[in-house]
Amino acid sequence: MNGLDVQRILVPTDFSQPSTEALELAIEFARRFGAELRLFHSREMPAYVFPDAVMPASPVMFQELERTARVELARLEDQVRAQGVVVSSEAAMGMHDQEICRHAKDWGADLIIMGTHGRTGLRHVLLGSVAERVVRRAPCPVLTVRPHDSEHPHPHA
Repeated sequence: MNGLDVQRILVPTDFSQPSTEALELAIEFARRFGAELRLFHSREMPAYVFPDAVMPASPVMFQELERTARVELARLEDQVRAQGVVVSSEAAMGMHDQEICRHAKDWGADLIIMGTHGRTGLRHVLLGSVAERVVRRAPCPVLTVRPHDSEHPHPHA
């Protein structure tokens, strides 16, 4: 990215409120820079964990998760297009942070704008932060958006 030449903005989404807030900001950026947006959803292979084993979810459950993701991505694409922004979407299966970084590199993203759940303390230690891992590994700058109702509210620019 040379200076402020932002042409491609990757917006990872898990369809949560923080992702929605990140998308709203990404739309503003896309308008200002004349950039296109790529919505990106990654999912990990669902599994049931038992004390002595891990069992993958059924193919029917997996197909339903895929269908639901496609429907949600299409809904978000329609919302973005209605605001006059060029948008596409992609979905992948794998570790969230790895897939986001891989897709950003493969697509040639100039910027990633993503939500963070704003977890702190023990919740952060136990659940980790996809956004934090993306910031460390991404091939381009990453702008994280904390939810408005996070534990430590802050003014938005």
